[in-house]
Amino acid sequence: MSKNNILLNDLIDPVTPEAIRFFPETIGWKMVAVVLLVTSAMLLFRTIHRYRSNRYRRIALKAIGALSKSHAGNYLIALNSVLKQVACHRYPFSSVASLHGEQWLVFLSNKIPEPGFASTIAHQWQQNLYTANSDINWTPTELRQLESLVCDWIRNHR
Repeated sequence: MSKNNILLNDLIDPVTPEAIRFFPETIGWKMVAVVLLVTSAMLLFRTIHRYRSNRYRRIALKAIGALSKSHAGNYLIALNSVLKQVACHRYPFSSVASLHGEQWLVFLSNKIPEPGFASTIAHQWQQNLYTANSDINWTPTELRQLESLVCDWIRNHR
């Protein structure tokens, strides 16, 4: 042996400390973990349920986005049809299907927090639906306002 190894003869191997456990040993942390897991599962379930139950809203908004605005009369009829389908899906068919004109607007206004369908553009829309001459001129701004009103109702009705 060399002279350097003589110094190492009296040394003792170091003792490695005990490994720290990942899972806590106290019951309190286990209870906190269970509560967090249950709460997370409930939130996930509620989010999935809400997403699935609002599918009809997403379909209706996509259908409105696909409507052609080239002929105002056809656009107004199609917009009313989509809105009626949404209302019939959400509320009892027998109480919604026969509504038209002023009754339809009152029904729509009662189902959202803000009374959006009390506006003049909504009344003009309903009058144009049931007149013989559907060539009444609508500006693109008015059509966008009406579309915005309908889309807001679809998103916010209760």
